[in-house]
Amino acid sequence: MIYKKLKIIIVDDCEQFRSGLKFYLENKCGFKVIAEASNGNEFLKLCNIHNADIVIMDLMMPEKNGFDTTLEATHLYRGIKIIAITENEKNAHLLQIIQSGFRACILKTEIFDELLNIIEKVMNGEYKLCKGVKTTIEMN
Repeated sequence: MIYKKLKIIIVDDCEQFRSGLKFYLENKCGFKVIAEASNGNEFLKLCNIHNADIVIMDLMMPEKNGFDTTLEATHLYRGIKIIAITENEKNAHLLQIIQSGFRACILKTEIFDELLNIIEKVMNGEYKLCKGVKTTIEMN
């Protein structure tokens, strides 16, 4: 069970999705969204990353994707907890998610059904992956 008012940063290139997720997190869950960014470069320039309990980050964004951003953020901010979100399960490969430093991965289509459970597991030090995560990387 999550007992405190969590501080969250949302990183996603779709402003409409960020807005809906922020509304859900603040008005339905009682959390506080302390910042938003539309790509990895914007996120890494935020001055309050160290204040976040959780970062929810899209895997595929322009300029700097979620994989590269999370890899950099986990080196700069030890202990940061980042949850990957993706619209397409083909983007979610187990090895790449783990190596990048994500603590969880969820499909955007399941976010409102699964996010609270995933946040709780991540806050308790667990790793949680959505059902669609691929265990191998497909070669083109």
